[in-house]
Amino acid sequence: MARLKLFVTALSTTVLALACMSSASRVSDASGDSAVRVTEHGRFQAMTAVDLRTLDTLLAEELTYTHTTGEVDTKASLLDALRTGRLVYDSISPADVRVRVYGGSAVVTGTARVQVRANGAIRRLSLRFTEVYVRRAGRWELVVWQSTRLPEP
Repeated sequence: MARLKLFVTALSTTVLALACMSSASRVSDASGDSAVRVTEHGRFQAMTAVDLRTLDTLLAEELTYTHTTGEVDTKASLLDALRTGRLVYDSISPADVRVRVYGGSAVVTGTARVQVRANGAIRRLSLRFTEVYVRRAGRWELVVWQSTRLPEP
């Protein structure tokens, strides 16, 4: 009987400790979630405002940016396309955004309505996107953007 009491006490203590650790992890993830959302919002704003200085801090040097066309940009080529006006984002309206934080990395998925001018042609499109952010030097940087065009309703 004494062994059973000891076992139940030890088991209860372990379960309580694990529950507390899990709860603390969710609080940490919630603050990371919020920071990633702020970063993403800032990036979308910087893209429509052609704020290259802000984008330079939000985009990782090793960025892989895959457009709905399948074209792939690096950080340098994306910033150059924005700087020269070959690519102009008139509007980006995200929806259904989900952020999952894994320590120093975050995966963001969602949809967006975008109006973009590429080489002078205006395109209005709906897309589904996946982003990967990494936390470096106390801030989140975009390392991967992948988007797929959705059929129009």
